[in-house]
Amino acid sequence: MCPGIEDVEHSCCFTGDKHDLCTRDLPPCPNSNQYLWWDGFHPTQQAFSIIARDCYNGSAVCSPMNIDQLVQA
Repeated sequence: MCPGIEDVEHSCCFTGDKHDLCTRDLPPCPNSNQYLWWDGFHPTQQAFSIIARDCYNGSAVCSPMNIDQLVQA
């Protein structure tokens, strides 16, 4: 599991429509940094921060090379 993210299954906002997007006029969760998903499709800012960190420092997520390797090339 990703550090700081406790819920990787549910979205932070209530998704009740057929497109899996946030339901209008309903507040999102108060602790979005603990969720992997904002809605049915989009990661939260916390998830993007983890991906960006890993892409810079080296990870299989970023292929064929990470940002640090690209700068040194």
